Amino acid sequence: LSTPAQVLSAIDEIRPDAILLPGDITNRHSRFSPDETAAFLRELSQKAPTFAVTGNHEQKADYLPAFRTLATAAGVTLLENAVYALQKDGQVLPLYGLCDNRETGFHPDTPSLLLCHYPQVAVKAAARGFSLAVCGHAHGGQIRFGKQGLYAPGQGFFPRYTSGLYRIGSMQMAVSRGLGDSSLPLRFHNPPHLPLLILRAE
Repeated sequence: LSTPAQVLSAIDEIRPDAILLPGDITNRHSRFSPDETAAFLRELSQKAPTFAVTGNHEQKADYLPAFRTLATAAGVTLLENAVYALQKDGQVLPLYGLCDNRETGFHPDTPSLLLCHYPQVAVKAAARGFSLAVCGHAHGGQIRFGKQGLYAPGQGFFPRYTSGLYRIGSMQMAVSRGLGDSSLPLRFHNPPHLPLLILRAE
C-alpha cells in the first residue's frame, strides 16, 4: 500500500496540471482521521487544482457531511453532479463529476471529461458524448491473474473493467486500481496504481 508521503512525492515528480480523485479517498472499514485526511488533501490541492467525487465509502459513512466540509476547506473542488470548466492555454475542457451510481443526464456538446467512482456507471455514460471517464472502485479485482482481476464490487467475479484504459464506443475510460486497501485487505499481483493521463488535441 502507498503512504500519503509516497503519493505526494510521486505527484511532485509528475507535476500534473490537475489531480482527479474518483472517490473512496477514505475507508470506512479502517480508522478515519479527519485531521490526517484534511492535511493530505490540503497538500494535494497546493500542488495542483484538485477535483474529487465521493465513492461508496464516503457516501455510506456517517462522516459524509464532515468529509464534504474538510475537503472543501482543504481546497478540493468536490463535484457532486456538477460541471467545472478546466482551462489551460486558453482552451476549456468541461469536467463533470458524478457523485453517485445514477446515470448522468449531462450531454456534453464538446470534448469533456467524466469523473465517476463506478466504471460500470461510466460505461453507461459513454453514449452521452464524453471523451474520457476517470474511475476507481474496482480495486484492480483484488487478486490479479495477468490482466484479469478476480472480483470487483458491482461487477462480480472476473470483472471486465479493473485497471488501465478501455474504449467504450467513442469514449475512453481510465480505471485506477487504487492506492490503498478495502474491506478485503488483500492485494495479490495488484500493486498500487497512480495513473498519469496526458491529453492531446486531435
